[in-house]
Order: sequence, then C-alpha cells, then structure tokens
Amino acid sequence: METFGVRGRKFGFHSLTEPTGTYRGYFIFCKLPPDLVTEAVRGHVAVALHLGTATWKVPIILPVLPGTPKTLPESEGTPKIGLCVAPSDDMLVITAIGLLEFIEAQRIMGVSLILFYLPEQPSRQIQNVFDSYLEGTELETDQQFQVEVVNWKLPLINSSLQTWEGAQILGYNDCIFRISRRVDYIFHANVKEIFIPKTNAQSKKNPGWSGIIQTIQKGKYAKKTVSCFPTRFVEPFPKVGSMFERKRVTTKMYIARKKCLLRSDTAHEVSLHWPVKPQAFNYLPDQGTVYNYGTCAESDYEPCKMDNQFVANVDLQPYSVAIHSSVNARLDFLSNEM
Repeated sequence: METFGVRGRKFGFHSLTEPTGTYRGYFIFCKLPPDLVTEAVRGHVAVALHLGTATWKVPIILPVLPGTPKTLPESEGTPKIGLCVAPSDDMLVITAIGLLEFIEAQRIMGVSLILFYLPEQPSRQIQNVFDSYLEGTELETDQQFQVEVVNWKLPLINSSLQTWEGAQILGYNDCIFRISRRVDYIFHANVKEIFIPKTNAQSKKNPGWSGIIQTIQKGKYAKKTVSCFPTRFVEPFPKVGSMFERKRVTTKMYIARKKCLLRSDTAHEVSLHWPVKPQAFNYLPDQGTVYNYGTCAESDYEPCKMDNQFVANVDLQPYSVAIHSSVNARLDFLSNEM
C-alpha cells in the first residue's frame, strides 16, 4: 500500500482486515487543511488508494468522511448513549413488532440515538416503523431520542456477503465516526441483542444506562474507557411473537459473545465482540447483561454451544410494563399503516 501526504502533511494509515480476506476496510487518519474541510463536508474530497507501486493502474477512490472522535469533555448533565445496529441477517427478517420492541426497549434503558445500518430496502411495514420515528409523531415525549437509518451497501461481487461478520464490523466502525461527536458513549449490537441493566431491588426507579455510567466513571473503572458485558441467550421457543413471550434465558453467561460500551472521545475501532483500539476494558457482569434473541451455534463467528439450562429472565421484568405500554401506543398509531 502507498499513502501520500498533501502539502507536507503525512497520513497515518491503518488497515482493518478480516481473517478470511473477504473484506478489507481502510481507515486513513489525517488533519485536513482548513480550506478542504468545507469541501469534505460537501462530499467533494476523496483519497486515491494505489495498490503497490503499480501507479499506472486505476486507483481505488475512497470518500472522505469528516467525522472524527471528539476531544471535547463529556457533555454536562445526563450522558448521551448512542447505539450502532449492525447490518446483519437479523435486520432482514425482523418483524415490525420485533423492531418496535427493540427500539422502545433501548429508549427506555436510556439510549438517546440509534443508528440502523440497512443492507437492503426494508419492507413497507418496517419502513413505516422507521418513518414514525424519523418524521416524529404526537407520541414523542422525549425530544432527545432519535432514530436514524444508513443504507449500507458494500461494493461486493457476492451480494450475499453484505451481512456477514466482516460487513458488520465495517458498519460498527463506520458508526463510531458518524456519531461520536453527538454522544458521550457508544454501544454496538444487532436487532436480536437487547442490553438490560441490573436493577436495584432497594430502589423504585430503574436507572438503566445512567446507573452504569455513574459506576464506570468512578474508582478503578474510570481508568479504562471501555466496559463490556456478557451475553445470555433467550430460550428459542416460541419462535414467533413478542419478546415478552420468551421469558427464560440460559443459566450460562457467554463471555466470548460480550458487547462493549465505549467512551466516544477515545473509541477508534471495535470487532464484533471485543474492543480493538483501545483494547483494555472493564468486565462488568454484575452491572448488566446482553440478552440475545437469536441462537448460538458451533458454526457462529465466536463458536459456542448453547446450553439447555434455562432460568426466568428476572432482569427484564422491571422494564417490561413500560416497554409493552410504549410499543402498544405506537402500534395503535400505526394501525392504519401496518
């Protein structure tokens, strides 16, 4: 690979690769000259990537995204949480009710911005759900909560690879740079994964993400800017219906399938289940759990065998009434469109 400086400026070069070699994502970090910043925002600046020294070949043109990790101190008041949702196969098969439950669960837990990566045009029902958030309705009581969508189509010869692990990783890392200046913390998941904070039995109020943020900002946890949580799988039956109908989860916690919360001013790169830059992280199974409504098979990206020992999902219960109520309210509003 060759990279060149502009006006004496050197490019820092970093390559994100998948072990299979199917995907290669390139991140080039550089300071743009002031007169180029405006043009970059307009989409008029690109990087010509030459492979090897054969400069006579047609270069690969990479668009420049001016989004960069923020260096400003965290915002005053309640920290803002951004959620990046991967362009996975699950996004192609989710029902409208399932999507509503996912969005409302995240909102009630304290997420302020959800960015969905869509690998193809959604169904009419799914688009109606997105439109109800994008356009706003009389249901919107929290003006700080936003849902946004990115149409994510990679230039791959085999279109079936649009949702494989490498594509999800590229989407996650793209999301960091899209939203890092708008939020204080970033979490990554797909639409089958719902993070549920542990509740305080002595408190009538369920703090959601805010309680976890208070924890990781203090003492020994404050030394690291990434905090990760284990996954438990939800019993796979019944196959259809509401998330509230599947009330049991695996006894076992899957550390290899953990998901991580990153502070936006230090986040640079992640993989599916672990941080890459920075690498150090707090492991906080006592603070919350990711509940996966999919399956865990030996052939998965992180091989694991799902056990058949299940217990009641007591973590979801304190939030279920609020989630169920808000989902029903939006379903009533969308009844003419669904």
